[in-house]
Amino acid sequence: MSEDKRFRKTPRQERSRSTVEAILEASARVIGAEGPANATTQQIAHLAGVSIGSLYQYFPGKEALFGALIERAIDDDLEAIRKAVDASSALSFVEGARLVLSRVLDLPMKRPRLYAWMIRYLPELGLLPASQRAVRESARETRRFLEIHKGALPPADLDAMALIVVGAVRGALEAVARERPELLENESFLDYMADLALGLLDRTAARAAGAKS
Repeated sequence: MSEDKRFRKTPRQERSRSTVEAILEASARVIGAEGPANATTQQIAHLAGVSIGSLYQYFPGKEALFGALIERAIDDDLEAIRKAVDASSALSFVEGARLVLSRVLDLPMKRPRLYAWMIRYLPELGLLPASQRAVRESARETRRFLEIHKGALPPADLDAMALIVVGAVRGALEAVARERPELLENESFLDYMADLALGLLDRTAARAAGAKS
């Protein structure tokens, strides 16, 4: 979704950006609680502490508002992953993997209903390209993580390995969000998902250790 479709007026000044952030955060809370069908711009404006007129200054309608919310979530997710990969250079392979995965699972774990809604409505909002970009960039960052820790890995196609790991984690989460979204509210299930993904990486490290012994 291009910027001119997301925003009626592009926020450039600090005050405008703060207003937009307040509106988007309010949107996340209202949609997470009420669902997209029941969420209204009046509710969102009230929670954000702005007038409905101010909301419409930036967002031409509910669809644009929800689309901007999803794009913000994708951008925030990718930035958190980049920072985690950077920080992983000071950690062991397993510790670094846990850190990166914790960032990947942050939104689904903290706001499962919102995450489920985002996944289910991506096609309707024309945001599949944004989702595909998230997968590509996540794979690129995963590849960078594997490169940082290649000393703990056996010789392998790191590009392929990164795609497999990202596909396993994101694919499983998206499938659950579409078919059984209520499961995302089960913390034990999400913990199991994290353990499963980490298990793939742990076994890779174990194979490397065995090959070097």
